[in-house]
Amino acid sequence: MDDCEGKNMKNRMIEKGFSLIEVMIALLILAVGILGISKLQGTMIKSASDANQRTVAVSLAQQKIDDLKSFVLLTADVDSSSAGDEAWTSAATWPATQQSFAFINDSEGGIIGPADTGSPIAIGNYAYTLDWEVVDYYYPTDLAAAAIVTGTIVPEFKQVEVTVGWTDNSGQPQTVVLDTVIDAYAPALTALADNSSTGGVPPYVYATPGFAPEVIPICISGDCDGTDPGGLKKETDNPEPDVSQNDQFSNISFTEITYFHNTNIVKKQEDFQTVNCVCEQVSGSSSVTAYAPAFIELIEDDDGNPVITNIVGETTASANRRIGVKVATGQDGQQDDVCDTCCRDHHDYTGAANKYDPFRLDDSAVGTPIYYPAGLNGDHGHFYPDNSGELVAANSVGDTYLESCKFVRIDGILRVAQDWKQESIKVIPESILISDVTDYQNYVTAFVEEYIAAIDPNSYPQTTPDTTSFTTTLTNEQGVDYANGYAMNVNNSEEMISRSIYIDYMPSDLITALQTQTSDNALDLDFEIIPFHDINTTKLASWEMADSGIASVTNEALASNNTHSRGDVTAEGAGTTLVTVNMPNSNTGLTNSSNTDGDDIAALEDDMYVTVTGGAASTGPKMSGTISMSGNSNLDFDEVTIDGLTGVTCTTGQQGNGASKLMTYECTFTTGASGQIKFSAYNPTVKIRGTDTFFNNIICPVNNMVVISDNLSTEYTLYTAGILADGSTTTLDLNINLQSDGC
Repeated sequence: MDDCEGKNMKNRMIEKGFSLIEVMIALLILAVGILGISKLQGTMIKSASDANQRTVAVSLAQQKIDDLKSFVLLTADVDSSSAGDEAWTSAATWPATQQSFAFINDSEGGIIGPADTGSPIAIGNYAYTLDWEVVDYYYPTDLAAAAIVTGTIVPEFKQVEVTVGWTDNSGQPQTVVLDTVIDAYAPALTALADNSSTGGVPPYVYATPGFAPEVIPICISGDCDGTDPGGLKKETDNPEPDVSQNDQFSNISFTEITYFHNTNIVKKQEDFQTVNCVCEQVSGSSSVTAYAPAFIELIEDDDGNPVITNIVGETTASANRRIGVKVATGQDGQQDDVCDTCCRDHHDYTGAANKYDPFRLDDSAVGTPIYYPAGLNGDHGHFYPDNSGELVAANSVGDTYLESCKFVRIDGILRVAQDWKQESIKVIPESILISDVTDYQNYVTAFVEEYIAAIDPNSYPQTTPDTTSFTTTLTNEQGVDYANGYAMNVNNSEEMISRSIYIDYMPSDLITALQTQTSDNALDLDFEIIPFHDINTTKLASWEMADSGIASVTNEALASNNTHSRGDVTAEGAGTTLVTVNMPNSNTGLTNSSNTDGDDIAALEDDMYVTVTGGAASTGPKMSGTISMSGNSNLDFDEVTIDGLTGVTCTTGQQGNGASKLMTYECTFTTGASGQIKFSAYNPTVKIRGTDTFFNNIICPVNNMVVISDNLSTEYTLYTAGILADGSTTTLDLNINLQSDGC
């Protein structure tokens, strides 16, 4: 290598590194980047501050909306100590407990006042203003669009626009606007709108009290006439029948509520249903779970007070536990769906803590028991009517039997409960009950108290108090004897009301607690823990009139939605007669159906004398009688239709109970003329069991009877009467048989 080449390599090694220009350029780029980052950071800080300010503003606006919605009154008359309406002048004018829907106007209403720039709301480093505008609306008609209120029209809702303003860091004015609608709904419900201080309370259910004579509230605690906050009332709404198309089955439902009389807040609600069913005995099975009856238990509430509650019965799934199934074919297929549960569960069994009917006579120890036959593992006997209508035992697998069940809703599910037990029935003129409802209310509480005191714990429930010996009566009872009949004028009508008191089976500890109270004059009887029910049974009970020439009473067949008439008395002619109401004591009394066993025949009745004055009724001749259905006819007691043709008017009713229940009729003829009565709908549209032949019935006796369209679906029979004597009454009792059986 020569000297020249060595020098060049040395020079190249010395020239390595950055020039000043390169360094300056690098610094310039770095400075620009840092400047951009610092500007971005400032923007982010400003945006975060703006968002925080807007969040605070929205919160203030929403807080004011909640404040306006938390009214507790509707009108401006918020001060009971002074007459007339009051005004809202500032947030401090009225406390939260006196805020009103009527106070909500532009910049008015609530306990949070408006704030302007002179007195803003200071939060952090910012000052906020608060204001609102209100427009009142109403609905001119149900289907019309809302219109702005003018004049004195009461608003149905208010449209509110709340505005919150402030100045941001840049000195720019900012606003947030929230809109809402505030309805004029029940003030008591607005307590749910603001629970910020309490953390929330359970929602209240409010009762809509009924009116006499259908619904009568009974005071069971405290003062129910004044302002006692502890005053409790109990009432049962009008029973509602749901009747099958063939009129063979019914489901009677009603609700009983206990509520505070000064607020109508419901403390307790019980839903009941009562049905009649046709079932078939089947073998028990370990794969079928059946329930013992729901029962009443005495417990303590969270405050240590005694209360009664419904408890679901214990369950069993055993081949030894007798059960039934609903018959789902033929006419019986029209029964209610809850009959599935009724047929399955309504069976007693050995070892069960409670019986379905604790009041049923326990004859298991006698020679030939009827109600608790041997070999049924503790089950009560079941029955079905034979061809003559007599009840016969139906306790073998495959047997068809009659059943009736009381249901109570527990935790949302209908459970079969222990049977009903009627202890009192009263017939009262509607006008008297309405004008003096207090008399009946006092009667109910006095009767129940006398019943509790009369219970013998040693023999109850096999022996219950003899209510016929009770001294409790209605102070203003009408028609108590022949000489003091309830006064009516000829051709006038009035509804008679029957009301029944039912008292459920009570366990021994409940009886002890109640009788301790009745024996201590210093203690008031706690009616809240007495399982009694006061029910309007007017359209469920059977009505009879001793002399229909003096007065008549309606007793139409049970119909859905209470479209039938019962208890309506019409004065026909001068004189005194007796109206009677009758009702079986157990479940079938409510369902108005055939008795399920011999013990079910027990019934109560009440009567009232009626004295008719003011003239004489029409002296047109009358024909009346009963109609009985043979067992082979496959007819229920009231299935026949009776119509009067030209010049004849007819009414129908019923008499008797259970298997002895008969249809009755009465027809009035035009004086001096003959007439005809038409009988129809006496052939069931079903085939005789085991054959392809439809039922073909005949009306007996056949004298003066002409059958039209025999053995067709349109068949009917005409009865022709000759000219009857003016004012006469002719009795003609009829029987309907299968035609092949003859008369």
